Amino acid sequence: MILIFLIHLSKIKEKMYYNYYSFRSEKFTCSNCAWSGIGSETFLSDLSEMHTQRDIKCPKCEQVLFTFDLDEVAAQQQKLGNPGPKEKVCFNCTHFMWMVGIGLGLKCRLTRSQIENRRHTCEKFEFKQI
Repeated sequence: MILIFLIHLSKIKEKMYYNYYSFRSEKFTCSNCAWSGIGSETFLSDLSEMHTQRDIKCPKCEQVLFTFDLDEVAAQQQKLGNPGPKEKVCFNCTHFMWMVGIGLGLKCRLTRSQIENRRHTCEKFEFKQI
């Protein structure tokens, strides 16, 4: 009986934190209906001036899978700061797309893939024209 509880507990605690900017490529499992999939298949609650949290919901039963505290997300980003204009990072690349305001995070225009953070870079880097 204790072993079953520990196995169940370990499954619950598999992933307790998700990155707001890259959760769409993360794996999720719903404890309510056993749905399993990636973040791009989930529902993200609406963004408004009144809300300080956004929920990721199961597409099958609408159970809340994870909640982002937007104040915490903003504080983490501010702590990291922006890269300098001469750093070879995606933030300074012509292919960088800032899609945070519409809940899609940071993306590369060439690959359409998520960029983990503003300091990421790749072999296709091209400096923005200033």
